Amino acid sequence: MQSRSIALAVLIVLVVAGYGYRDRLFWTVAAVWMWVDPGPPAPPFIEENRLGFGSEDITAFLERRFPPGTPTDLLSSYLSRQGFVVEADSASYHWSDLVCTYLISVRWEAVDGSVEIIAASYDNACL
Repeated sequence: MQSRSIALAVLIVLVVAGYGYRDRLFWTVAAVWMWVDPGPPAPPFIEENRLGFGSEDITAFLERRFPPGTPTDLLSSYLSRQGFVVEADSASYHWSDLVCTYLISVRWEAVDGSVEIIAASYDNACL
């Protein structure tokens, strides 16, 4: 909590000192704001398993955890607990911060209610 108070004080000083320098002021305020409030986190399993944000890393993790033959109910309930929006054969997790938006999508193919193929993709877009 004290760090937020310090950040707010720094932000006020920067606004006062930067008046008249709008371009620099905007990016300075954006950087301080991201430090104060970094926005919602990535899905918990990313940090828990020290995964990178590459599509291949996420796909490999899910393939190890849910090998072919795993009931699709286990995969969809796991992703739902992680905060994904789950549909029939896919799931997505979206989050953003002040300047970027991020998306992890997971798709799977199933035969008789069992996972056969899993593929994940990670995308981001920043200002």
